[in-house]
Amino acid sequence: MPDSADDPESLLIFKEGDRLVRNALEHLPPRQRMLVNLKYYEGLSYAEISQAMGTTIKAVERLLACARRTLIKLLSEMGI
Repeated sequence: MPDSADDPESLLIFKEGDRLVRNALEHLPPRQRMLVNLKYYEGLSYAEISQAMGTTIKAVERLLACARRTLIKLLSEMGI
């Protein structure tokens, strides 16, 4: 997030980008959405995520790669 010294336009652009990413996350399949939340918003490691989701670390890596590809596609479709 921009610091308080940044101008209002930068803050607005950041907030709009954050809103669009969160909107794209809502379109992910539930397991992918949960994985992205655990990794990027909760800060869990692959090992912690695999334990929480009852799967292997390799499966977490594959699912995260798939989630990233899906997010890139969704954001591209939104013009980002």
